[in-house]
Amino acid sequence: PLDTIVKGSAPNLSRDGRFLAYEHYASADPEIHIRELATGEDRALFVGSSAYSAPAISPDGAQVAYVSDEMGDSEVYLRNFADGANPQRVSLDGGIDAKWSPDGTRLTFMNTSTMYEVTVGPGPDYVLGSPVELFNRDTGALLFTRGYGLSHDGEGFIITRQGRTKVSRTVPEIVAVDNWSRMLEDR
Repeated sequence: PLDTIVKGSAPNLSRDGRFLAYEHYASADPEIHIRELATGEDRALFVGSSAYSAPAISPDGAQVAYVSDEMGDSEVYLRNFADGANPQRVSLDGGIDAKWSPDGTRLTFMNTSTMYEVTVGPGPDYVLGSPVELFNRDTGALLFTRGYGLSHDGEGFIITRQGRTKVSRTVPEIVAVDNWSRMLEDR
């Protein structure tokens, strides 16, 4: 049987399996809640007046990345996981779909036309690097549309790319990108 853990969406499980971060809808705008699975204790990561969505807990459990429209447009932010303190904006020109590298030292995200990566220092006093462009739709490196996954070693991606059929309908394609860091070096 399927048991409901909590009502919400966009679940993200901590690597140790102790915590679930998710979108909670108490009003029209979602909040990010954290549930300790063993006890069922549930708490808001923080309280604000904007929409907060798409939580992604870092592999070491020290930070959580999320998307918010608090500056007007959807942007990627980072906060301490334990107490919601130390908020920092990660993206500079829109951002969604943040994903951690397996070792937790890098965070990738995308906006409407570009995929970025930013380095993240360890622990609750983390230091962010500047976003670096990985792929841009306009340069033709990858014509991605939405959705991607990271390989387990952090050196590859699976990306949805827009393709075309003979009757000019767009059909998405799934594309593998191995050793993407070499692509950056070759530029």
